[in-house]
Amino acid sequence: MRYRQIGKDEVAAWSETLPREYFPLIRDGRARAGGVEFVGINAGSIVWMHDEKEGSARLLAIDVLPEARRMGIGTELIREAVKEMNEEKLSAVECAYGEYQDRVTLRPFLNACGLQTDLREMPLGRVSLKEAGEKLKEKGLLKESCGCGLRRLPMEERRKAREAIDAVSGGLGAAYDREKPECYVIFNDGKMVSAALFSEERKGVISLDYLYNEGSPAGLAGLLATALSELAQEYPEDTAIEMLLTTEQGQKLYEGLFGEARECYRLAVCSQEI
Repeated sequence: MRYRQIGKDEVAAWSETLPREYFPLIRDGRARAGGVEFVGINAGSIVWMHDEKEGSARLLAIDVLPEARRMGIGTELIREAVKEMNEEKLSAVECAYGEYQDRVTLRPFLNACGLQTDLREMPLGRVSLKEAGEKLKEKGLLKESCGCGLRRLPMEERRKAREAIDAVSGGLGAAYDREKPECYVIFNDGKMVSAALFSEERKGVISLDYLYNEGSPAGLAGLLATALSELAQEYPEDTAIEMLLTTEQGQKLYEGLFGEARECYRLAVCSQEI
């Protein structure tokens, strides 16, 4: 068993355990990756980022091939990554995951590695694409499009929008520049004014990860309406849109469009001082 850092030109060789959405972050040096080689195979990998604002590390992903699990590889990945964080004089490491993920095995594993778990509950807005379309039509928000998909911007505006998304998403601008589900922006006078960032974390559910707005509330509502209307052309009508209502702005927007959120989302935050 041997741990080593994964270089920016090696990410493709580790793609069985390394999430592709983090390839751009690793290649441009904003995220670090390490892997364990075991009996001649790339058996597991870990990805983390230095949170400059907090002076801590954010664990983005850890995965081990199914046939190589329960052999101490995951523990080795955590231990070696924390050594690297210590060398950078970081104060803590943190990761978070939601209730739909494998909590049965993940939480005990992270706890055994020294990370303590804090469970948090927060309101979750959940509406199907069909229901969303009906609500938006009732409110007259589907009469004209507002903003557009990130990938449809002219090249220079797309580059600037990605940089702006980088700033609000912790460096994931490249990951959100994807074909499906597309993310939507309003771009005016050389600047991103509003954005709706989506991801498909599991089949049948699209997560509205983040809403950014420096314009009018009506503009943001129009952008969201345009995004959901176009997503309805790409996905089945029973596809759920989930939105964590962690800010007052997000709650007001969701309630104004779709009514009161009736579900809660359990988030596990695991952290350790280092």
